[in-house]
Amino acid sequence: MPRLLVRVPSTYEAERKYITDVLLREFLGLDYEFIATPGEQIQISLVGDSSGRSLLLPDTLFQTPPGEWLSPQSCPQTPLPRWELPSELKSCCIEPSLPVIYGENQDATQEFWKEDSQGIRWGIDVFGSAFFLLTRYEEVAQPIDRDQHDRFPLSASLAGQEGFLHRPLVNEYLEILRFSFQKLWPQLRLKLRQYRVFLSHDIDRPLSARGRNATRLVKSLARDVIERKELALAVQRYRSYWKQTRGNFKGSFGCDPNNTFDFLMTQSEQRGLKSAFFFLSSGKSDDAINANYDLSEPWLLEIYRQIHQRGHEIGLHPGYGTYLDAARTQQEFEDLKTAVAKAGIEQQEWGGRQHYLRWKNPQTWQNWDDAGLTYDSSLGFAERPGFRCGTCYEFPVFNLQTRQALRLRERPLIVMETSVLSYMNLTREQAFEEIKSLNTTCRRFNGDFTLLWHNDSLLGKVQKSLYSNIVQQIAA
Repeated sequence: MPRLLVRVPSTYEAERKYITDVLLREFLGLDYEFIATPGEQIQISLVGDSSGRSLLLPDTLFQTPPGEWLSPQSCPQTPLPRWELPSELKSCCIEPSLPVIYGENQDATQEFWKEDSQGIRWGIDVFGSAFFLLTRYEEVAQPIDRDQHDRFPLSASLAGQEGFLHRPLVNEYLEILRFSFQKLWPQLRLKLRQYRVFLSHDIDRPLSARGRNATRLVKSLARDVIERKELALAVQRYRSYWKQTRGNFKGSFGCDPNNTFDFLMTQSEQRGLKSAFFFLSSGKSDDAINANYDLSEPWLLEIYRQIHQRGHEIGLHPGYGTYLDAARTQQEFEDLKTAVAKAGIEQQEWGGRQHYLRWKNPQTWQNWDDAGLTYDSSLGFAERPGFRCGTCYEFPVFNLQTRQALRLRERPLIVMETSVLSYMNLTREQAFEEIKSLNTTCRRFNGDFTLLWHNDSLLGKVQKSLYSNIVQQIAA
């Protein structure tokens, strides 16, 4: 099997090995040798190639002085230069110009791409730029005011400031790498990926009436009738509330508007997909916005059985205060596994998503890895859908503080329904087009389209119709 030789400068060895392995082996399926040598550029050649041609790339991020690592001084300067792509490379990208996060060339009038008898040279620091995006480097390096939920806001991100959240830049860089390798060494066999769809559902409230007083119930009923114009939904809600006030939770669950489990599984099954249901632990804490249910309640055990028997997945939705708390993350994961075991279910892999998308770098990733979870799918901005990690590929994560690659994998969240319907306040038609556009981008790179739709965002026929149409679109 052909093997690449990757010569890199002898700095930040752990970081270089991680990003080289992700880009070349994980994403492109290439075998390689890694050699650290003095210098200020990256050279990639093919072992045994008599032509001597190579790919030369600048080395910018990993030339950062140690005292400035993970500091604002090491972050890209804005506004970013744009590389106006030559005609032969435009098919690699979704727009005719490409943001340059790190590169040797800050003068856009000069060439970013040159091919001659020696090989190919281009002016983007691909490895440094991809490392910046995949590891969420800026979220450690930039001292910013976080939002009311202690989240890193879109407005503080480079993608938000430079307007490229809708673009998976790592994938675009990869396509230019792919093009370069095929130009230099046509005999290379690069990995062919398959487009995948991941549907997931955060189960914040499986019961609509539980914990609600009569006043809130009346308001919900009024919205059902006046705003949603669905009398049947109001009747369903009232019946569930009436049963729950009498302690009949199993009976109330059958008629509760939030009981959309069968609908969600059926929508997936009809299109050959699988749904993942992430359950929120009560956490035994005083968090005001944690679960209103216990993971081991008998009616929930039956839901676990149905999910498992129908070939779907059960996962974890750690509570509001867990994102910086390793012990609570571990305990809530153990609580979920205990509850699922009571239902007679065994799962080999476990994933999930943080409640309210509360995530801090690198503590939350480390908490998940220590707990033994398989994958996280928290990384999307609440304010807007898109590519927070710069990619539509699942990838292994890296702890910037310990300088270690973790076992945990990140499955980036591309779309959350509340982002388009609540934060952006789009109409159903506009939301459909926004999701369709992002899905088209994922398909273009044979990527993973990850969609979060809460079980309690399917109240009535109109919302269910929108979801059904979206799933049909992304599954086709």
